[in-house]
Amino acid sequence: MENSPLEGFYRSERTLTAAQRKKLKKKQSQYEQEAEREKERLYETNEGNVELEAIEARIGPHGLKIHHIPGDGNCLFKSIEHQLRTRASADSSLKSYDHQALRKMVVQYLRMHRADFEHFVYGVYEDDCDDMFAFYCDKMESDGEWGGELELRLFSDILNCRIHVHTADSESIVYGPEGATLVLHVSFHKHAYSLGCHYNSLVTA
Repeated sequence: MENSPLEGFYRSERTLTAAQRKKLKKKQSQYEQEAEREKERLYETNEGNVELEAIEARIGPHGLKIHHIPGDGNCLFKSIEHQLRTRASADSSLKSYDHQALRKMVVQYLRMHRADFEHFVYGVYEDDCDDMFAFYCDKMESDGEWGGELELRLFSDILNCRIHVHTADSESIVYGPEGATLVLHVSFHKHAYSLGCHYNSLVTA
């Protein structure tokens, strides 16, 4: 029987071995190269460029800059993955997960806490079905399915962290408990792509 991904997360953290740190560093380098390629084709609309400049103006005074994430439907999950990998590279006591594992965690946690969250999913999809909650979970389990506010809240619960979502319009929106030792930063773009919204990871400038 396959172990739950949540079981590994809630166990006590293990220190990374030298081989794991080397693998993590290589992965980080791949991310940086991918981010540069993504930056070249990102922000297909003029509104996207205006919004990008507004976000950069807001996060700059906080010592942050944008790390560009591919717009493939997995942007929220890849942004959280990048945030965790960045912190794990500096602190070997922290664990990191790839975006597929993070997506699986979110859906499993959602199914385990149906009573707490099912009212959030109604109206998200126009599909008419007997069990919208189950339909939502099945959709969210699929690679490329876009995550949003509900998934941010779930991540803050699962990771016991605070997530700051930086936008062009206002100060950061914060999910998670005050006093959490793990703090993540992402940016939310309404106009990055002509097809819709997008998340990026933020790093120290």
